[in-house]
Amino acid sequence: MINCPICKSISHIIEDVPASGITTNIVKALPDLDFSYRSVTDYSIARCTQCTLEFASPMRAGDDAFYGWICSSKLYYPHVRWEWLPLLDMLCQQNKGSVLDVGCGSGLFLEAVRQRGLEGCGLDANPASVQTCLDKGLHAMCVGLEDVDASLGEQYDAITMFHVVEHLVDPVSALVSLRRLLKPGGLIAISVPYSPMSFETDWLDPLNRPPHHLTRWNRASLRTLARAAGLKERILIQPSRSVLSRTMSTLQLKRHLPAITGVSRVKRKLLFATRIIRWPLLSASIWVHQLKRDKKMGGAKGDAVLMLLTAEAA
Repeated sequence: MINCPICKSISHIIEDVPASGITTNIVKALPDLDFSYRSVTDYSIARCTQCTLEFASPMRAGDDAFYGWICSSKLYYPHVRWEWLPLLDMLCQQNKGSVLDVGCGSGLFLEAVRQRGLEGCGLDANPASVQTCLDKGLHAMCVGLEDVDASLGEQYDAITMFHVVEHLVDPVSALVSLRRLLKPGGLIAISVPYSPMSFETDWLDPLNRPPHHLTRWNRASLRTLARAAGLKERILIQPSRSVLSRTMSTLQLKRHLPAITGVSRVKRKLLFATRIIRWPLLSASIWVHQLKRDKKMGGAKGDAVLMLLTAEAA
Protein backbone atom coordinates (compact mmCIF):
# COMPACT_ATOMS: atom_id res chain seq x y z
CA MET A 1 0.00 0.00 0.00
CA ILE A 2 1.24 3.51 -0.89
CA ASN A 3 0.25 6.56 1.14
CA CYS A 4 0.08 10.13 -0.12
CA PRO A 5 2.98 12.26 1.21
CA ILE A 6 0.59 15.17 1.83
CA CYS A 7 -2.69 13.80 3.23
CA LYS A 8 -1.52 10.20 3.94
CA SER A 9 -4.49 8.72 2.08
CA ILE A 10 -4.32 5.50 0.08
CA SER A 11 -2.80 5.96 -3.39
CA HIS A 12 -2.53 3.77 -6.46
CA ILE A 13 0.16 3.34 -9.12
CA ILE A 14 -0.92 4.86 -12.45
CA GLU A 15 2.29 4.68 -14.48
CA ASP A 16 5.78 3.18 -14.52
CA VAL A 17 8.84 5.28 -15.36
CA PRO A 18 11.66 2.88 -16.28
CA ALA A 19 15.23 4.01 -15.68
CA SER A 20 16.19 3.04 -19.22
CA GLY A 21 14.46 6.08 -20.74
CA ILE A 22 14.96 8.77 -18.11
CA THR A 23 18.37 10.12 -19.16
CA THR A 24 17.64 9.77 -22.88
CA ASN A 25 14.40 11.75 -22.62
CA ILE A 26 16.01 14.50 -20.54
CA VAL A 27 18.79 14.92 -23.11
CA LYS A 28 16.14 15.22 -25.83
CA ALA A 29 14.49 18.02 -23.86
CA LEU A 30 17.82 19.70 -23.03
CA PRO A 31 19.97 18.86 -26.06
CA ASP A 32 23.06 20.72 -24.82
CA LEU A 33 23.50 18.01 -22.15
CA ASP A 34 25.60 14.90 -22.72
CA PHE A 35 25.02 11.39 -21.35
CA SER A 36 27.54 11.70 -18.53
CA TYR A 37 24.91 11.06 -15.84
CA ARG A 38 23.66 7.47 -15.66
CA SER A 39 22.84 6.80 -11.97
CA VAL A 40 19.08 6.51 -12.35
CA THR A 41 16.62 3.99 -10.99
CA ASP A 42 13.15 2.76 -11.88
CA TYR A 43 10.21 4.83 -10.64
CA SER A 44 6.44 4.64 -10.66
CA ILE A 45 3.91 7.47 -10.42
CA ALA A 46 1.05 7.13 -7.94
CA ARG A 47 -2.15 9.16 -7.55
CA CYS A 48 -3.82 9.91 -4.21
CA THR A 49 -7.45 8.82 -4.02
CA GLN A 50 -8.37 11.86 -1.90
CA CYS A 51 -6.36 14.99 -2.78
CA THR A 52 -5.41 13.70 -6.29
CA LEU A 53 -1.72 14.54 -5.87
CA GLU A 54 0.46 12.55 -8.26
CA PHE A 55 3.83 11.58 -6.80
CA ALA A 56 6.89 9.43 -7.36
CA SER A 57 7.31 5.99 -5.89
CA PRO A 58 9.82 5.81 -4.39
CA MET A 59 9.89 9.44 -3.22
CA ARG A 60 13.60 9.69 -3.92
CA ALA A 61 14.99 12.92 -5.35
CA GLY A 62 17.87 13.10 -7.78
CA ASP A 63 21.25 13.31 -6.06
CA ASP A 64 23.71 16.23 -6.14
CA ALA A 65 25.38 14.82 -9.24
CA PHE A 66 22.01 14.68 -11.02
CA TYR A 67 21.22 18.32 -10.29
CA GLY A 68 24.76 19.39 -11.12
CA TRP A 69 24.26 17.71 -14.49
CA ILE A 70 20.80 19.23 -15.09
CA CYS A 71 21.85 22.73 -14.00
CA SER A 72 24.81 22.69 -16.39
CA SER A 73 22.36 23.07 -19.29
CA LYS A 74 22.03 26.64 -20.54
CA LEU A 75 18.40 25.79 -21.36
CA TYR A 76 17.49 24.79 -17.80
CA TYR A 77 16.79 28.13 -16.08
CA PRO A 78 14.06 30.29 -17.69
CA HIS A 79 14.88 33.96 -18.22
CA VAL A 80 11.62 35.06 -16.63
CA ARG A 81 8.53 33.52 -15.02
CA TRP A 82 5.02 34.87 -15.47
CA GLU A 83 4.42 35.03 -11.69
CA TRP A 84 7.32 37.37 -10.91
CA LEU A 85 5.67 40.60 -12.04
CA PRO A 86 2.33 40.28 -10.17
CA LEU A 87 4.14 39.06 -7.06
CA LEU A 88 6.68 41.92 -7.11
CA ASP A 89 3.84 44.42 -7.58
CA MET A 90 2.08 42.92 -4.56
CA LEU A 91 5.21 42.99 -2.38
CA CYS A 92 5.81 46.65 -3.20
CA GLN A 93 2.17 47.61 -2.61
CA GLN A 94 2.15 45.85 0.78
CA ASN A 95 5.57 47.25 1.81
CA LYS A 96 7.10 43.80 2.21
CA GLY A 97 10.72 44.88 1.97
CA SER A 98 12.66 41.71 2.83
CA VAL A 99 12.45 38.66 0.58
CA LEU A 100 13.99 35.21 1.00
CA ASP A 101 14.12 33.32 -2.31
CA VAL A 102 14.51 29.58 -1.67
CA GLY A 103 15.97 27.76 -4.65
CA CYS A 104 17.27 31.02 -6.09
CA GLY A 105 19.21 29.41 -8.95
CA SER A 106 21.29 31.92 -10.88
CA GLY A 107 19.59 34.84 -9.11
CA LEU A 108 17.30 36.18 -11.83
CA PHE A 109 14.44 36.84 -9.41
CA LEU A 110 16.82 38.33 -6.86
CA GLU A 111 17.95 40.79 -9.53
CA ALA A 112 14.33 41.78 -10.10
CA VAL A 113 13.90 42.18 -6.32
CA ARG A 114 16.93 44.46 -6.20
CA GLN A 115 15.64 46.55 -9.11
CA ARG A 116 12.43 47.18 -7.14
CA GLY A 117 14.44 48.48 -4.17
CA LEU A 118 13.65 45.45 -1.98
CA GLU A 119 16.14 43.54 0.13
CA GLY A 120 16.67 40.01 -1.16
CA CYS A 121 18.50 36.95 0.07
CA GLY A 122 18.79 33.69 -1.85
CA LEU A 123 19.23 30.08 -0.77
CA ASP A 124 20.26 27.24 -3.04
CA ALA A 125 21.81 23.82 -2.50
CA ASN A 126 23.81 24.07 -5.73
CA PRO A 127 27.23 25.70 -5.08
CA ALA A 128 27.65 26.80 -8.72
CA SER A 129 24.29 28.60 -8.68
CA VAL A 130 25.15 30.37 -5.42
CA GLN A 131 28.50 31.46 -6.83
CA THR A 132 26.74 32.92 -9.87
CA CYS A 133 24.56 34.99 -7.52
CA LEU A 134 27.58 36.18 -5.55
CA ASP A 135 29.36 37.17 -8.77
CA LYS A 136 26.36 39.43 -9.51
CA GLY A 137 26.69 41.10 -6.11
CA LEU A 138 23.60 39.37 -4.75
CA HIS A 139 23.21 38.03 -1.21
CA ALA A 140 23.02 34.23 -1.44
CA MET A 141 23.96 31.22 0.67
CA CYS A 142 24.54 27.56 -0.12
CA VAL A 143 21.98 26.05 2.25
CA GLY A 144 19.59 23.13 1.80
CA LEU A 145 16.04 23.22 3.10
CA GLU A 146 16.89 20.65 5.74
CA ASP A 147 19.28 23.17 7.33
CA VAL A 148 17.17 26.28 6.96
CA ASP A 149 16.15 26.58 10.63
CA ALA A 150 19.68 26.19 11.92
CA SER A 151 21.27 28.52 9.38
CA LEU A 152 18.91 31.50 9.44
CA GLY A 153 17.92 33.51 12.45
CA GLU A 154 16.30 36.36 10.55
CA GLN A 155 12.64 36.81 9.76
CA TYR A 156 11.36 37.91 6.37
CA ASP A 157 8.32 39.72 5.00
CA ALA A 158 8.06 37.23 2.14
CA ILE A 159 9.52 33.84 1.28
CA THR A 160 9.41 32.68 -2.33
CA MET A 161 9.86 29.22 -3.83
CA PHE A 162 9.55 29.18 -7.61
CA HIS A 163 9.31 25.65 -8.97
CA VAL A 164 10.96 24.14 -5.90
CA VAL A 165 8.14 22.30 -4.09
CA GLU A 166 7.81 19.67 -6.84
CA HIS A 167 11.43 18.63 -6.14
CA LEU A 168 10.91 18.03 -2.40
CA VAL A 169 10.49 14.70 -0.65
CA ASP A 170 8.52 16.30 2.21
CA PRO A 171 6.80 19.55 1.07
CA VAL A 172 4.74 19.85 4.28
CA SER A 173 7.78 19.87 6.58
CA ALA A 174 9.49 22.38 4.30
CA LEU A 175 6.59 24.82 4.53
CA VAL A 176 6.34 24.38 8.32
CA SER A 177 10.06 25.17 8.65
CA LEU A 178 9.85 28.23 6.41
CA ARG A 179 6.77 29.49 8.25
CA ARG A 180 8.99 30.02 11.34
CA LEU A 181 11.05 32.54 9.35
CA LEU A 182 8.06 34.76 8.50
CA LYS A 183 7.47 38.09 10.16
CA PRO A 184 3.93 38.66 11.46
CA GLY A 185 1.71 39.28 8.46
CA GLY A 186 4.28 37.80 6.09
CA LEU A 187 3.56 35.47 3.20
CA ILE A 188 5.02 32.46 1.45
CA ALA A 189 4.67 32.39 -2.34
CA ILE A 190 5.20 29.11 -4.16
CA SER A 191 4.78 28.28 -7.83
CA VAL A 192 4.70 24.86 -9.46
CA PRO A 193 3.76 23.41 -12.86
CA TYR A 194 -0.02 23.11 -13.15
CA SER A 195 -0.33 19.46 -14.16
CA PRO A 196 -1.10 18.16 -16.64
CA MET A 197 0.54 21.04 -18.53
CA SER A 198 -0.97 21.89 -21.91
CA PHE A 199 1.65 20.11 -24.01
CA GLU A 200 1.38 16.99 -21.84
CA THR A 201 -1.82 16.10 -23.68
CA ASP A 202 0.47 14.67 -26.38
CA TRP A 203 4.07 14.90 -25.11
CA LEU A 204 5.22 13.78 -21.67
CA ASP A 205 7.70 16.28 -20.26
CA PRO A 206 10.63 14.29 -18.77
CA LEU A 207 11.43 17.24 -16.51
CA ASN A 208 7.97 17.06 -14.92
CA ARG A 209 8.59 13.47 -13.86
CA PRO A 210 10.92 11.71 -11.42
CA PRO A 211 13.70 11.97 -10.47
CA HIS A 212 13.51 15.66 -11.43
CA HIS A 213 9.97 16.36 -10.23
CA LEU A 214 8.65 14.13 -7.46
CA THR A 215 5.16 15.61 -7.33
CA ARG A 216 2.58 16.86 -9.84
CA TRP A 217 0.12 19.47 -8.59
CA ASN A 218 -3.41 20.68 -9.26
CA ARG A 219 -5.75 23.00 -7.36
CA ALA A 220 -7.08 20.31 -5.00
CA SER A 221 -3.67 18.97 -4.01
CA LEU A 222 -2.29 22.48 -3.47
CA ARG A 223 -5.14 23.32 -1.12
CA THR A 224 -4.48 20.10 0.78
CA LEU A 225 -0.80 21.07 1.09
CA ALA A 226 -1.73 24.47 2.52
CA ARG A 227 -4.05 22.93 5.11
CA ALA A 228 -1.46 20.33 6.10
CA ALA A 229 1.06 23.12 6.79
CA GLY A 230 -1.50 25.19 8.75
CA LEU A 231 -1.59 27.97 6.16
CA LYS A 232 -4.32 29.87 4.36
CA GLU A 233 -4.05 29.84 0.58
CA ARG A 234 -4.89 31.99 -2.41
CA ILE A 235 -4.35 30.38 -5.80
CA LEU A 236 -3.55 32.24 -9.05
CA ILE A 237 -3.31 30.21 -12.27
CA GLN A 238 -1.25 31.40 -15.21
CA PRO A 239 -3.40 32.78 -18.04
CA SER A 240 -3.76 30.39 -20.93
CA ARG A 241 -2.39 30.90 -24.42
CA SER A 242 -4.63 30.47 -27.44
CA VAL A 243 -5.56 26.98 -28.64
CA LEU A 244 -3.51 27.58 -31.80
CA SER A 245 -0.43 28.61 -29.84
CA ARG A 246 -0.71 25.60 -27.54
CA THR A 247 -1.24 23.28 -30.49
CA MET A 248 1.83 24.61 -32.27
CA SER A 249 4.10 24.40 -29.23
CA THR A 250 2.91 20.85 -28.54
CA LEU A 251 3.52 19.88 -32.16
CA GLN A 252 7.01 21.37 -31.90
CA LEU A 253 7.80 19.23 -28.86
CA LYS A 254 6.15 16.13 -30.28
CA ARG A 255 8.11 16.29 -33.54
CA HIS A 256 11.32 17.74 -32.02
CA LEU A 257 11.07 20.84 -34.22
CA PRO A 258 13.07 24.05 -33.70
CA ALA A 259 11.32 26.88 -31.88
CA ILE A 260 9.96 29.68 -34.05
CA THR A 261 11.55 32.82 -32.60
CA GLY A 262 12.96 36.12 -33.86
CA VAL A 263 10.59 36.40 -36.83
CA SER A 264 7.73 38.73 -37.70
CA ARG A 265 4.15 37.89 -36.84
CA VAL A 266 3.34 37.26 -40.50
CA LYS A 267 6.27 34.89 -40.99
CA ARG A 268 5.40 33.13 -37.75
CA LYS A 269 1.88 32.44 -39.04
CA LEU A 270 3.28 31.18 -42.35
CA LEU A 271 5.59 28.77 -40.52
CA PHE A 272 2.65 27.61 -38.38
CA ALA A 273 0.64 26.97 -41.56
CA THR A 274 3.54 25.04 -43.10
CA ARG A 275 3.73 22.75 -40.11
CA ILE A 276 -0.04 22.18 -40.07
CA ILE A 277 0.04 21.27 -43.77
CA ARG A 278 2.93 18.86 -43.17
CA TRP A 279 1.26 17.16 -40.17
CA PRO A 280 -2.50 17.77 -40.63
CA LEU A 281 -3.82 14.75 -38.72
CA LEU A 282 -1.44 15.20 -35.79
CA SER A 283 -2.21 18.93 -35.61
CA ALA A 284 -5.95 18.23 -35.60
CA SER A 285 -5.53 15.57 -32.91
CA ILE A 286 -3.54 17.94 -30.68
CA TRP A 287 -6.16 20.68 -31.20
CA VAL A 288 -8.93 18.31 -30.04
CA HIS A 289 -6.88 17.25 -27.01
CA GLN A 290 -6.36 20.89 -26.05
CA LEU A 291 -10.11 21.52 -26.13
CA LYS A 292 -10.70 18.41 -24.01
CA ARG A 293 -8.14 19.64 -21.46
CA ASP A 294 -9.93 23.00 -21.29
CA LYS A 295 -13.25 21.27 -20.64
CA LYS A 296 -11.81 18.92 -18.01
CA MET A 297 -10.15 21.80 -16.14
CA GLY A 298 -13.24 24.01 -16.20
CA GLY A 299 -11.80 26.43 -18.75
CA ALA A 300 -8.49 27.18 -20.42
CA LYS A 301 -5.62 27.13 -17.94
CA GLY A 302 -1.95 27.98 -18.23
CA ASP A 303 0.97 25.72 -17.38
CA ALA A 304 1.91 27.10 -13.95
CA VAL A 305 0.20 28.14 -10.73
CA LEU A 306 1.15 30.59 -7.98
CA MET A 307 -0.09 29.92 -4.44
CA LEU A 308 0.11 32.69 -1.82
CA LEU A 309 0.19 31.41 1.76
CA THR A 310 -0.31 33.30 5.01
CA ALA A 311 0.10 32.12 8.57
CA GLU A 312 -3.47 32.96 9.51
CA ALA A 313 -5.83 30.19 10.57
CA ALA A 314 -7.36 28.44 7.58
